[in-house]
Amino acid sequence: MKSKKANFQLIKIIAMLMIVSHHLVAKNSFNIDTQVIGITANKVALQVLGNNAFIGNNLFFLVSAWFLSSKMDKDININYSIKSCWKIERTVSFYSYVLCIVVLALGGGKSVLLQSIFPTVTGMWWYPTTYIIFLMIWPFYHQALLNFVIDDLKKYVLIILSVWSFSTLIPFANVGANNLIAFLMLYAIVILIKRLKITFDDYKKVFSGFILVPYGIAVLSIIILDLLGEKIAVAAEYSCYFMRGNYRPVSMMVSIGLFMWGTSWKVKTNKLINCLADATFGIYLFHMYPPVMKLLFENLFIINQVIYKPYAVLYCIAVTLGIFVVGVLIDLIRRVLFYYCTFMISRISVEKQT
Repeated sequence: MKSKKANFQLIKIIAMLMIVSHHLVAKNSFNIDTQVIGITANKVALQVLGNNAFIGNNLFFLVSAWFLSSKMDKDININYSIKSCWKIERTVSFYSYVLCIVVLALGGGKSVLLQSIFPTVTGMWWYPTTYIIFLMIWPFYHQALLNFVIDDLKKYVLIILSVWSFSTLIPFANVGANNLIAFLMLYAIVILIKRLKITFDDYKKVFSGFILVPYGIAVLSIIILDLLGEKIAVAAEYSCYFMRGNYRPVSMMVSIGLFMWGTSWKVKTNKLINCLADATFGIYLFHMYPPVMKLLFENLFIINQVIYKPYAVLYCIAVTLGIFVVGVLIDLIRRVLFYYCTFMISRISVEKQT
């Protein structure tokens, strides 16, 4: 891995930590939004910590989008998309089949058997399914964005953000926004940034504002709605509304700001960073497999046991790091198996030719 790419590897690690911490809080059997009445320091801290995943999802995609948008014209074609989809499908299938076999051997997993056999088409993991769809669209979408004159591209980006992102500031409003739409919006923004040759250093105040202003407003909205939740139950239920959704303005703006900041980081090549970053997709698949998620967040790490303790936040950080490390170890095993399988297939092919 080249040194100039180490900062993007670090972004992937940060993004996955955000995603894991979100699932620990949001997928927990204990709902801190509604089961902790009113407002406490621990509640607000975990609500913030537990809702960064949407920013993390966007950051994870932006790393891919940045490199896809930088490819040579000869590499931007459906063949490249198909090869990329196959690489993703191999990893997804490995985790799906292995985890399914393990869970079945332990006496569970029957409810997700069909999903485990066909994980991508059933959308068992939303991210790879959505990203594969994006990859199949990507060569044509990329060319279409490049064909816009710059003023029209600006108008296009403004329109799609207004329709599918800014409109969701109106409570419960949604005119078709979803995860694929979020990817399309983010990619258009990346193309616009590159065509305008925008850098973080040139627009440091703007991108800092993208991070701090919407995030600050979102945290303030959580506090206000938590307070209202003492009297109005629905307010507590939707206290994190403005942070939840990859397409919402907070997630879009903060992720763009953080990503552009990340492009300016001067990070030296580091084998540990590369190792951790290369395992991030595996960590996602491992801890988001439905039976594993149920085990982790409904049986092992239930927040109600610590929510009123002074170490609640540290506990959640420790659990997040623990899940991350276990995921890294599992993915290292997967990579070793893939390496030896590829080696054996290549050796058999050579022997057949000779």
